Amino acid sequence: AGDLSLENNGGFASTRRIYDPVSWDSKRAIVIKVVGDGRSYQFRLRTNRNMDGVAYVANFKTQKDTAHTIRFELKDFSAQFRGRLVRGAPALQFSDVAQMGFMLADKNPGSFVLQIEHIEQVKEVI
Repeated sequence: AGDLSLENNGGFASTRRIYDPVSWDSKRAIVIKVVGDGRSYQFRLRTNRNMDGVAYVANFKTQKDTAHTIRFELKDFSAQFRGRLVRGAPALQFSDVAQMGFMLADKNPGSFVLQIEHIEQVKEVI
């Protein structure tokens, strides 16, 4: 939660966490359960522990004060660097994920809130 500002070239807010490589299977979808504020967010994955570089991004919309579950498959992610598509980036494999996070980048100033209830991988193969 916070207050998005356009000052100092702002317009975005993000959070992420570095992991030892997660033990995800690239043949299974990832599911997140969130409670949002009606804004659109990005679910962001990285395959390295660096603080800068390519992120694999999937966009999703939220409904104000409503919990909902969103399912992501490999095809839902695009390689990006600072908001621009990266051509020729290695294909994402969930088994390579070392960081995950969320970003609000709509350049719409004002308060926001995104509650993450859980992130997990589904049991069935896609």
